[in-house]
Amino acid sequence: MKKLVSSVLGFCLAALLFASLSYAQQRDVITFHLSQPALATGETLPAGDYQVRELDTANGVPVLLLQSGKFSLLVAAARVPDEPSDFSSATKLVFERRGDSLELSKICLEGRDYHYQLAQD
Repeated sequence: MKKLVSSVLGFCLAALLFASLSYAQQRDVITFHLSQPALATGETLPAGDYQVRELDTANGVPVLLLQSGKFSLLVAAARVPDEPSDFSSATKLVFERRGDSLELSKICLEGRDYHYQLAQD
């Protein structure tokens, strides 16, 4: 009986996880191209074409998935509220120069009342 309950519970958790990931994949997807390597939260992003998705988390902290081919990186980000006058008129990525490198610091979404702020190392 315990095995049956464990199996059913495991199946339910797997179904819930799949449903959460499916929902997350339906959200906005940002695409961009890096012509040279850059940093994101201290990790190197190789040059290439990328997609960014926000994944849901149980604790409400946004986690962004950055993918390019077989490369993927999960980064925690803060959702920072913007004033109405600061709402972005276009989706854009903001990079800051750190020594000889560029580091992704902010992702703004067109018409949203917030932006994503990435942690800086």
